[in-house]
Formats: sequence, structure tokens, C-alpha cells
Amino acid sequence: MARVEKKQFIIDSKVLFGRRCAKCLVNKPFEEFGVNRNAKFGVTAHCLDCKGYKKRSGRYIPLETKIINGQEVTIKTCRRCKQPKTLDQFNKRKDGAGEVHAECKECLTRRVIDNLKKLPTEQKREYNTIHRLRETLKGKRKTTPKDLTNQFELKHLKVIKKKFPTCAITNLPNPELEHFIPVGIGHGGNYPGNIYRFNRDLNLDKGAKNPFVWKKEIENESWFREDKWNKLIDYLAKENGLTLNEFESFVNWCFDNPRNEDDMKDNIANGIEYNSLNEWKKSMGRE
Repeated sequence: MARVEKKQFIIDSKVLFGRRCAKCLVNKPFEEFGVNRNAKFGVTAHCLDCKGYKKRSGRYIPLETKIINGQEVTIKTCRRCKQPKTLDQFNKRKDGAGEVHAECKECLTRRVIDNLKKLPTEQKREYNTIHRLRETLKGKRKTTPKDLTNQFELKHLKVIKKKFPTCAITNLPNPELEHFIPVGIGHGGNYPGNIYRFNRDLNLDKGAKNPFVWKKEIENESWFREDKWNKLIDYLAKENGLTLNEFESFVNWCFDNPRNEDDMKDNIANGIEYNSLNEWKKSMGRE
């Protein structure tokens, strides 16, 4: 099977990206394909024409161009309120037409709020926890955007809460989700192998230190539980598919090779996620 590659087009002086349709074998922009997040490039293998979709069916709404105040502006019709709006009134979404969401910001916010009102209190807390983690990497919580893995979902939260009902290294109640490898050093990210439940005050004390170095500083404290620490390290190592020694080596490598904003710019611009674990394996000659 021939390898499908990302194509670049210049249409009306605009640079667009696309792929070749697997049926008609014609190179077309991504906007002319259906959405499939599990497929390569986030679009279907067959273009909309080959799949038989009609523009008037509402499945595919093309972008329009209008002249406003003497300037050419791209317009998109919101799927929910049916009102034509400029692209800056939509949230960004790389697999959407015009690289924006199908619903405008106003409709999307209203829908999220309405759905939250229907949830029980505990589910609201869980939703807000996941949302806060994702926003941290997107640069929306007084942080800079990160190109790190962002794949932590509600099902992962339920597993961690069952595994660690209290703080992961003490018996203190009401812990919060924290990153074992701080995202501030440009490594780790939001995924089960880097998230654990930790007391907030202790996390402030630890800060951005290497957890294995910090552990040596506090292991003689009365509140520290060696058995719980070992359970945590064993859990995180298994989530990363590593042995205990390999996991410690991976964490130390992350702290020995921090990344800054300049290292992440290109990946953020191209929507590429940086996987620290894979990079560590390459440095060790394992891939």
C-alpha cells in the first residue's frame, strides 16, 4: 500500500494542506474530506464527493468570502445558531473547516454550561479537574503553551482515584492531581504515567524538584510513608511500560535535559505533540 503523505496547495494565494483521496486519487484540501479523528490527519480516506455528501445536506458547509469595510473576510455559518460569523468568533480546531470549530464560541460555551448543570456535583468536580489539566498545557492558566502529550481523560481519573484514595505518599485526605514530572521543565505532560494524587501543601514544598531528589530530603519525616511511595513508583513505572530502575532513569533524564519555550515553538505551530518517553528511549538506543 502506498504511503499517504500530507500535501500542500496554493489556492487564491492561500496556502492549504490536504491529502490524496483513496478513491478518486485526486489531491484535495482537508476541507473537502469528512472528519475522522482516529484516521491519519484527522480526516476520512475518501473525499466528500466520493462519499456522496451534498453541500446542501448540511454535512459540509463551505466557507464564504465577503467584503467588509473594504477588506476580504472569511465567513463561516455556525452549526448551532445558523448565523454567519467571522472565523475569529470560533474556537480553533485543526480538523475543522477553516481550522475552527463547527460551533461559534457563544454557542459552544452555552452548550458546555447547560451540560454541566445536568451533572451531579461529583461529576462536575471531575470534569473541572480534567479541564484544568488540559488548559495548563494550552497556556490558558497563566502558563505558556506546551507541546507535551495531552491525553488524560475521565476514565483515567477514575482509575487513579480508586488506586490512590488519599495522598499518594501520606495519609492526608483531599489530594489534588499533580504531575510527577513537572511540565515546567518541558517534559512529561498529561497522561496516566505522569499524573498522581498529591497533597497540595506538599506539592508547593516540592515545587519543580526532581521527585527522587526531593524524596531523600523528606524520607525521615514522620508523615512520609515509604510503602505508599513504593506503590506510587511501581504504578507509574508500569503505566510507562518500564521497570523501576528504568523509570527513575527516565525521570532523571528529563531533569538533566530541560526544554524551554523556543524548543516548543515549531511543534506548537504544527500541532505536534512531544513525547518525552520516546525521546528518552531514542537517547538510550532503544528505538
